[in-house]
Amino acid sequence: MNHFSRIQRRERKNLEDSLDRAFSRAVRERAGGLCERCGKPSRALEAHHVVKRRILATRWDLGNGVALCPPCHWWAENYPEDAREWAHTHLGTRHYEDLLRRSRARVRRDNADLLELRRQLREAA
Repeated sequence: MNHFSRIQRRERKNLEDSLDRAFSRAVRERAGGLCERCGKPSRALEAHHVVKRRILATRWDLGNGVALCPPCHWWAENYPEDAREWAHTHLGTRHYEDLLRRSRARVRRDNADLLELRRQLREAA
């Protein structure tokens, strides 16, 4: 591995990390300080991915994010089948099925695409 490819990977990782932060901020701001599952106010909301974040097609898709308080986020991570059922109901069948369809798409994003996506997420926050 040459020095140039290490630098490129580090730049890409930094860009992805900044996208993760922008996604989280936008999801939490959209919730207005309330947990989307229990409805309780929380200053410690966490962004939860309905479709796991390792799926890059929807990783930074705001339709894939819900803001949860720490106990509800723990529940979603530890009871994934129940969380999927809740998300289906919470988002509605049409939105949920569209999200699943988008998650199956094969996407390739270059750094310019990611920079534009970050700009859009920052505007949404």
